[in-house]
Amino acid sequence: MRWICLFISVSLFCFSVFAMFNGNELVAEFKNTYSEDSLIFVPLFSSIILFGIFYISKTSPKDDDKFIEWIIKNQDIISSNYGTYKGVKITPRTKLYCFIAAVSIGIASYRVPSRYYIKGIDNIFLARSIHILISLLIGWFGIPWGPIFTIQALTNNLSTKSEICVRDIIRKNKKQSIADPI
Repeated sequence: MRWICLFISVSLFCFSVFAMFNGNELVAEFKNTYSEDSLIFVPLFSSIILFGIFYISKTSPKDDDKFIEWIIKNQDIISSNYGTYKGVKITPRTKLYCFIAAVSIGIASYRVPSRYYIKGIDNIFLARSIHILISLLIGWFGIPWGPIFTIQALTNNLSTKSEICVRDIIRKNKKQSIADPI
C-alpha cells in the first residue's frame, strides 16, 4: 500500500510539473471542466499528501513493539552504559519521539501514531512537519471527531508530549513488573 502511495505521488507530481510548463494545451483541452490553477495545484497538493502518507508509514507498529521489547530485554545493559540496536547506540538518555497524524476520510476520523523516531538519528523536524501538515490538510473533515483529533495531534506534535526517554520506558517497565508479580 505504501508503495502505491509513492507511485501515485510521483505520478501526480510529474503531471503537475507538466501542467505548469504546458498548461495552455491542457487548459485548451479541459477548459470547460477545469481551470489552469486546478490542473496544477490539485495534483501537486495530492502528491504532497500521498508522499507524506508514504513517509509516515515507513515501519509497522510491530517494529515499535520489537524495539520496546528489545529495550526491556536489554534494560540492564542500557542502564549501565549503552546498548546497540540495529547499529544505533541507545542510552538511558536517548530521546524518542512519537508523533500523531489526524486523518479524516469521508466522515471517519483516525489518529495515526508514528513509529518511534530517535533523536540524533532520524530527522525529527521533517517527521514532525509532515505529521503536522497531514493533520492540518486532511484531519479536519470528519465531523465531529476530525477537528478534535486534529487539535489533539497538533498539541501533541508541537509540545513535548511527543518526547520520551529510554529511561522512562525502563522505569515504567520496572514499576509494572513490581506491581504485577508472576
